[in-house]
Amino acid sequence: MIKQRKNLNIVLRPILFSLTILKLFLIQNIIIVDANSQFVSPDRRYVFQEDRKKNKFQKKKSKPRLGKNLNKAKKKGSKIPLDVDAKVIRKEGDSTIAEGGVSVSYQDSFIESDKMNYNSKTKFSNLKGNVRISDPGGEIRAEEIDVNLDTKEGTFKKSKINLEDSDFKINASKATRLKNDYFLFDDVDFTTCDCADDEDCAPWSFSSTHTEVQKDGYGLAENAVIRLYGVPVLYTPYLPFPAKSKRQSGLIAPRVTYNNRRGFIYYQPLFLNFDDSFDSTITPLIET
Repeated sequence: MIKQRKNLNIVLRPILFSLTILKLFLIQNIIIVDANSQFVSPDRRYVFQEDRKKNKFQKKKSKPRLGKNLNKAKKKGSKIPLDVDAKVIRKEGDSTIAEGGVSVSYQDSFIESDKMNYNSKTKFSNLKGNVRISDPGGEIRAEEIDVNLDTKEGTFKKSKINLEDSDFKINASKATRLKNDYFLFDDVDFTTCDCADDEDCAPWSFSSTHTEVQKDGYGLAENAVIRLYGVPVLYTPYLPFPAKSKRQSGLIAPRVTYNNRRGFIYYQPLFLNFDDSFDSTITPLIET
């Protein structure tokens, strides 16, 4: 009997050992599965609720300020038809003041300056420091500008003006634009020449103490001095000149020559413009 029990124990021991190992394996896997099913991974950005609040506050605080104050001004009921970007923008009554790297887009114009004060009621804008205004008609650079952005009338101090349609390049201590494209210039230099990068003066230019110009019309310069490569060659108290963007029939600068056989010869070219694609130049001459 005792011998049979020993034999039975010998047979059952491996079975019990196997069952014990299986039980431990199943219990371990059940715990792991249960733990994985109940565990929710935390949001790594906000492990604690306090961190979430702090992060939101920091995000609000760190939003860029460019144009933000202008948007607030618009919400208060002030209509500002400008797209302004600058380091600092603030609203004072009807005025919008922008400082630091100011750039403005308005209608067909792009404006840059160090400082701008724009009045939404009068539409006048005062621009100071490295001012540049560009539009399809040309470009203006100046130290200070007072201009109506709707009509583009205003005053430009220490300005350089490039007019695309007429090729005029103008430097003036003061320039004023009035209604109907009428311009006034004080202490001004005019030319239509493009100087090479290594040249300091235009092939030709004229200067005057005061000049009035009607765009697509004529100009009149007072105390005018004509220069060739910077050298004064002619002075006249008054000098009328055309300021037209389109070609027009008229006299071209004359030419005078001399030789022993024919003497003095005076050439007077006449330019005839029939249309945009057809023109002719006739040069009558007089011999002495």
